[in-house]
Amino acid sequence: WRDDVADQAPRLRAVAAQVHDLLDACGLPSDRNGAIAAKTRFPRSQSDWRDAARGWLDDPLRDRGLIFSSLLIDARVVWGDPGL
Repeated sequence: WRDDVADQAPRLRAVAAQVHDLLDACGLPSDRNGAIAAKTRFPRSQSDWRDAARGWLDDPLRDRGLIFSSLLIDARVVWGDPGL
């Protein structure tokens, strides 16, 4: 999300959890490794994602950086500003 709506993080996480629950109920299970927006590690503001990505690229072996970098590279915008 944009940095100017970071105060809405708890609500955005709750919405993500509802979406994941609905997808699970439809037979589309969540990522087996827990890489979903409802987990505390993944919902981040725009600047938080940039900082994290820089850290992962600077040291891909620390904190599973290589795996998380590959998730970002494979990501697609499904709604909202693609510049985020």
